[in-house]
Amino acid sequence: CSGDGTIRKSWACLAKWHTTHSVHVHVLQLQLLKRCLQLVKVGGTVVYSTCSMNPIENEAVVAQVLFEARGTVRIEKAGLPGLRSHSGLPKWKVPDTNSNVLYDSFDSIPEPRGRPSRNRNCTKRGLTRAMFPP
Repeated sequence: CSGDGTIRKSWACLAKWHTTHSVHVHVLQLQLLKRCLQLVKVGGTVVYSTCSMNPIENEAVVAQVLFEARGTVRIEKAGLPGLRSHSGLPKWKVPDTNSNVLYDSFDSIPEPRGRPSRNRNCTKRGLTRAMFPP
C-alpha cells in the first residue's frame, strides 16, 4: 500500500508521500485481494487490511471485488474485543496523475481528444472506473 496511514509514526513517510501514490498501487491492491479470494476455500475468511487511510486503496478495492464477485463474496463486521470500527466512506475524489485536478467520478474525466472511450473498463488519464465510488 502507499503507507499513508503510517505517517503519524514516521514523519519520513510524509516527505515521500504524494496524492497519486494510491492511484499507482490501486491495481496491485485489487490483484492481491482477487488472488486471495481465488485461493481461500469456499466458506473461508479473507481479511483485507492496509496501512493506508486512502479510499482508493481500501473502499474502491473492496467495492470493485464485490462488484466482480456478483454476490459470491460478502463483508462481515469484525467482532474483536476492543476493536473500534466505522463504515467505509460512501464517496471520495480521485486525483489526476498529471495535474492537481480531483475527479468525483470516472465520467467526469475529459475524453481524450478525438477518441471517445466505448469500453466501460478503459483507462482515462491513467485512472480506471474501479478507483471511483460505485
